Amino acid sequence: MQQVLFWIPIPNPWMPEGFPVYGFGLMLFLTFLTSTWIAARQARREGIDPQVIQDLAVWIFVGGIAGARVVFMIQYGIPWWQFFEIWKGGLVFYGSAAGGALAYAAAWWFIVRKRGYNYRQLADIMAPAVAWGLVLGRIGCLLNGCCFGDVACADCPAIHFPLAAPPRYQLVQNGYQTAAGYAVLDRHLQGDDPRTVVSVVEANSPAASAGLRAGDLVLKVDGLDNQRLFEVKSTPEALAALAPKLSGARMSLGLDEYGTARDLYGYDDLAAYQNDLAKARTNTAVEVGRSDTLTDYLVRRWPRGKSDLQLTVRHADGSEEALPAFAPRTLGLHPTQVYESVSMFLLFLFLTAFLPFRRHYGEVFVLLMVCYAAHRFLNEMLRNDTKPVAFDMTLSQNGSIVVMALGIALFIGLWRQPPDPGLRPKVEKPAENPIPQPA
Repeated sequence: MQQVLFWIPIPNPWMPEGFPVYGFGLMLFLTFLTSTWIAARQARREGIDPQVIQDLAVWIFVGGIAGARVVFMIQYGIPWWQFFEIWKGGLVFYGSAAGGALAYAAAWWFIVRKRGYNYRQLADIMAPAVAWGLVLGRIGCLLNGCCFGDVACADCPAIHFPLAAPPRYQLVQNGYQTAAGYAVLDRHLQGDDPRTVVSVVEANSPAASAGLRAGDLVLKVDGLDNQRLFEVKSTPEALAALAPKLSGARMSLGLDEYGTARDLYGYDDLAAYQNDLAKARTNTAVEVGRSDTLTDYLVRRWPRGKSDLQLTVRHADGSEEALPAFAPRTLGLHPTQVYESVSMFLLFLFLTAFLPFRRHYGEVFVLLMVCYAAHRFLNEMLRNDTKPVAFDMTLSQNGSIVVMALGIALFIGLWRQPPDPGLRPKVEKPAENPIPQPA
């Protein structure tokens, strides 16, 4: 996984180190270019102006991205102001299919219809390009760490993701593993200082190899002081009234999923922390939670694309040590992104080979629908990033059944019609010559 492929070294007020080039965004860009080229090349072979395909590609690409993003945001409750952050991932293919279909219909009605082209023929031309787009798109998902599989069995192919990948958050939330290769002592057992104390380190983990030990107190995180933090939750008015009474550095966290306002306060001095914490706890309208910079770093503010962690600790014997950076990894997961890229590459070859043998316009696109639906339903069984929505199946599994049924119905409808003019007719077996009988 490589969320950030490289940085363009142009300093700016938002990112002093330059502009990041995200793996998912780059693959999305390459998908558009190469898929459009594949479809335009096939259109030229069939005597269709490639410019028509290029125009269609823009409509379908924009509509598909919009549909994929809207469905993802609805499914996972993503705030609408994050709609344009597609370089981070967060697209649902069946949302893309719906948005792309609507965009295709609109482009057909306003642009292509006037040229007199057969809409089913254009769909056939686009079908292999769609399969190819999925090949590159899932490589983008692999680079981003999204669309990940469930925990793989011991003898299954598996892939391990780094700290920055979404699987790490899901696996920690499910209790399958620790966040970075170690567990921490319950803060209520640590007394007044909420900074992380290591309770146990996973054997043979990168954290253990770096020298992290049970009983270590974390003093610094990637060179930053491991501050004492507490979070307060309440109404915006209650938090605004509390703020002037506290001396710590305040950071607003905005509203949570329930609409509750949150502020975070940080402290280097233990006495100041204890004093302000007591003030916050006397306010019955405010909910208070304790943490530290390390916890906040791992849970909320982990830098995108960063995979290693460097800690400075105080060992149980009182000695302090700056540990070497280590790169935690997740448990081995089914490489569902790789499975789909391989499957779609084979489908791309199949659709391309089938094009000369179709008897009706639209057959190639229908084959894309049926084959992808079958693959997606099965591949979804290995996924761990989606939850059942109906009939104990995920959104994509329900969508696959609908697409499969629709594809089969369209295929039956096409084969009941006579072959389209100019396409390969059905080959009739020639009558055998009778064996001449002796006179």
